[in-house]
Amino acid sequence: MMDVVAFRRDKLGYLERCAAASDVVVPVPMRRHTWLLKDARDVQHVLQTHPERYEKGSQRRSAAGVRLAGTGLLTLAGDAHLARKRALQPMFAQAAIVPFAEAAVALAEKRASSWTAGQVVDVAVEMAGLAQDVITQALLGRDASRADELAAAIRDRRRYIQYWFDYPVAGRDRLPLPVVWRHRRANRVIRSILRDEIVRRRESGLGDDLLSLLLAARGTDDRGLDDDDVADEARTIALTGYETVAEALAWTWHLLACHDEVSARVQEEVETVTGGCRVAASDYDALRYTRQVIAEAMRLYPPTWLFTRIAVADDRLPSGATVAAGASLYLCPWVVHRRAMYFPDPSRFDPERFAECRTTWPPFAYFPFGGGRHVCIGQALARHECTLIVATIVRTLRLRSLAGRRVVPEPAITLTPRGGLPMTVERAGGLRSPRPCNRSAAADV
Repeated sequence: MMDVVAFRRDKLGYLERCAAASDVVVPVPMRRHTWLLKDARDVQHVLQTHPERYEKGSQRRSAAGVRLAGTGLLTLAGDAHLARKRALQPMFAQAAIVPFAEAAVALAEKRASSWTAGQVVDVAVEMAGLAQDVITQALLGRDASRADELAAAIRDRRRYIQYWFDYPVAGRDRLPLPVVWRHRRANRVIRSILRDEIVRRRESGLGDDLLSLLLAARGTDDRGLDDDDVADEARTIALTGYETVAEALAWTWHLLACHDEVSARVQEEVETVTGGCRVAASDYDALRYTRQVIAEAMRLYPPTWLFTRIAVADDRLPSGATVAAGASLYLCPWVVHRRAMYFPDPSRFDPERFAECRTTWPPFAYFPFGGGRHVCIGQALARHECTLIVATIVRTLRLRSLAGRRVVPEPAITLTPRGGLPMTVERAGGLRSPRPCNRSAAADV
């Protein structure tokens, strides 16, 4: 029954075959006491209605997991997690993220201007670099002298985390492997940079970057975070703050390249909303169709493709299924987002599903950012960033798929295009040249 090899060979296909069973809660044969949830009501029950009955996966909660991620939102549970989240939530309010959204526009302009017509670029790599530039600048400010060094260390850390989850064996953090050595060095670099930046802000005053906001954060008891907690949260933001955005953008470009009519409509909307000006953070609400496109891309290709929870006590789900204490639950957006009972013709790319008058599916039929008390705290920033970056780039460029190349999703830590996403750059036609504008725009980078 324990078909680990088949799961590792084709994780998405394996879970799709499990989901094809008629039962609402499906056993996952690769390990004992593991169940795949398909019903949106059950997902809501676990994530939102009764989260106290479930906890995160054992790897993340273990001592090794805490050593890896620190004592931040990723590893805290219960009241401690709720208190920390309440302290950090104001950092990601709509007004607070405007400067970071404007920075995303400027950085997108800078990166797109480095591409030339006819050039083949790996869009997955380019979007990862762009998203990391945005989150690094948001975290440290635009004048950080060691931003590139931090970005390189975060990339090494991300490779190690993938290794850590792929090979859940005892002692894997002590094996004499290059990925382990690079991770140790990366940790030293990250600690050094964050320590220096925290000291500088405490001595010279806080700015408007995310690290300053972390230092200024206060809980309900008016107590702030100590330096270790600030460093843990900053490290988490630096890693998780770009992966979801990078993958969402890569899949959006892939889908736009496959659907010319959708691409043309996005271009038309952007030109109408901006009136020939450069994109601004204030355009976000008006870019309705562009937001629908990104939401539909995240339905078909959810960057976070799997959430896991462990039952802490016996429970009964809304579907009628019973869950025994200790059972592992797989909550898989890839599976739930593709159920025809929620999304008719589920494999079809149709941004109109997300028009306000069309969203008829139940809560948690769509959950790319998770939900409940553990919903991604930075989802508003991610949505703004994706929308404004797409709008910025389509003003001047088109990204075309390479003829004959099959794009295959790879379910790693996030859902990424296997082997990258090479695309050809074209200059966009039909757009007016940017004209002088009176409204505020992002500062030059």
